[in-house]
Amino acid sequence: MDPKIVNSQTEPEPNLDSFRISVVIPSFNMATTLTRAIESAARQTLQPLEILVVDDGSTDPTREVLQKLQATIPALRFVTQENAGNAAAKNTGIRQARGEWIGFLDADDAWLPQRLEKQVELLAHQPDCVWAAGAYQRIRLVNDEERPCGKIRVGQDVYREASHFFDALQMIYGPTSLWIGTVLAKKTALQELGLFDPRLSGCDDTDLWVQMALRHPRIAFVKQPVAKYTVAQAGSLTSLAAGQLEPSRLTFFNKLKQYSETATGNREQTICQGVLQREIGTYVKALTRAGNPSAAREILRWSRSNQMPRPSRKYTWATALPAPVLRAARSAWHCLKGKLH
Repeated sequence: MDPKIVNSQTEPEPNLDSFRISVVIPSFNMATTLTRAIESAARQTLQPLEILVVDDGSTDPTREVLQKLQATIPALRFVTQENAGNAAAKNTGIRQARGEWIGFLDADDAWLPQRLEKQVELLAHQPDCVWAAGAYQRIRLVNDEERPCGKIRVGQDVYREASHFFDALQMIYGPTSLWIGTVLAKKTALQELGLFDPRLSGCDDTDLWVQMALRHPRIAFVKQPVAKYTVAQAGSLTSLAAGQLEPSRLTFFNKLKQYSETATGNREQTICQGVLQREIGTYVKALTRAGNPSAAREILRWSRSNQMPRPSRKYTWATALPAPVLRAARSAWHCLKGKLH
């Protein structure tokens, strides 16, 4: 008798519906795009347990939009709080969530229909893996029409065919650009880390992902795009904030430095140091591009005095130019881009 036949057992297919997923959508004055985000979560091929919107003290018609959508989307529910910031709103959503898994979605972004199904298929075969992410497409909204913007955000690591699972810390440091709109994480794993740091503005997600990667190095990654990231329009609150010097960024950089100093293992320390170097450089570049080179130079001086790694020249060269020259160059570039489109 063939021993292969005697010993062979077909592994049962995992029950994907056993994954109880709460979609958490923080929203502040995003009534114009909120419907698009919610409907993209409701159209998933693997249905979430609930779609939970946290209204962070909106003063626009957000509540009316949500009440109207509840009539057609039974899974939708929402909670309202006084304005406390994006990180605090996400934390409220996690605490209020009824599911064991949390999928994050910003109110101006959208998921592709198979986003949850593709990630859960990977997680179901790796029960020790507590989070997942995926590739995504950057888009711009022009008169409510989606236009692709740049390449699909996947990195070189993603093209390894041997496995869908990669080292999360290396992914944050590398070109893949781990984005919150593709993250699906176990609620208990997020709670163990204390959730998002509400002191950090615009960088709370990277802070939490570094902590997650140090605690849970393996991450399930879907190679195909699973979501659409909406690039901030010129003049939006997001783009305007990029030109301001934010004290919370210094808190963020200090935390990254602490992670690099306390991480166990030379490799982990080196990668954390690399993340810190890149984050400082990215912020310096953002301040410079927004026409505020003096703030960028201030960040460089602060980082040197606090023994932070110096960013490479590709991030810092433009800080030597006068602000009027930078603003004129940026205006000319936007004008040329508008004509090309």
